[in-house]
Amino acid sequence: MIDLGWLSPHGELTECEVMDHVAVARELVETYKYEAESYRWDDALMAAGWVHITRSLLMGQFMIYWSRALTEEQKNYLRKNVFIPENKERIQNWNWYEWECEEEGWNLY
Repeated sequence: MIDLGWLSPHGELTECEVMDHVAVARELVETYKYEAESYRWDDALMAAGWVHITRSLLMGQFMIYWSRALTEEQKNYLRKNVFIPENKERIQNWNWYEWECEEEGWNLY
């Protein structure tokens, strides 16, 4: 099973469910004093280097979103807990991971 939530630049996951990710994002933005425009707390977290690990309610697949280069800590967390062979069919944007691996020169396994 893949844990859902917000993955910090330091590789620590703050868990949350699909329906409360915005509320948790708001708490994190307020805790870390990030700037957020027009109540876009999730965008503020991603701009600060956080990764969003979530699941599609319609399709049931897991999705991973980020907007900045991943830190080594995030890569290690994702490699160990998310992008493992048994999850390949359940992650919608698996190709993003393969692209990131090729660009950064680190391996899937």
